[in-house]
Amino acid sequence: MRRRLLAVPMMLLCLLCACAGKRTESVQAPVDFRAGLLRAGGCSLRLEATADVGDQVCVFVLDCVLGADCSAELTLREPETLEGITARIDGDTGSLRFDDVCVTFGLPADSRLSPMEAPGMLIRAWIEGYIASAGTEGEEGCAVYEVGYGPDACRVETRFNADGVPTRAELSLEGHVICKFEISEYQLLSGGDYETTEEDMG
Repeated sequence: MRRRLLAVPMMLLCLLCACAGKRTESVQAPVDFRAGLLRAGGCSLRLEATADVGDQVCVFVLDCVLGADCSAELTLREPETLEGITARIDGDTGSLRFDDVCVTFGLPADSRLSPMEAPGMLIRAWIEGYIASAGTEGEEGCAVYEVGYGPDACRVETRFNADGVPTRAELSLEGHVICKFEISEYQLLSGGDYETTEEDMG
């Protein structure tokens, strides 16, 4: 009887260790993704963004250079009437400046963030955000980042392919999805001067 009683806690201990290992592996993937961005100094990518601004849905395509300092340089590709217009989002101030032309897409209901500012929030989440959860679904990875605290926190859910490359993202404020991204042409920059000391944590 004693041997059987001893076997039960040993089995539980093995199960707990197995779960802990799976959790560490899941969290490690977005940590590795962040470390790569920091080492490279950022990334370039193309975003097809869809934003619900209440009375209409805005769809636009942006070529982006996202810096490890949380800055974003944007070039509009679609709609064609705005093609070539560029903008820069300063990672420190969150300011949005356009070259000569001001483009307004409107704000989602009860939101403080313009859809055109969303790419800056995307890189801020990847670089600075708290990794609230991470996991896998088949060969696809998923990580949820939070920027800020409490009810004012911005939530960014990102999907990754089997190679750890981001393919989709969804940005939410106060429980409302304000912008969805399809991500393509992702490439790390080169020559970054940034370092990270992060280990298995968000």
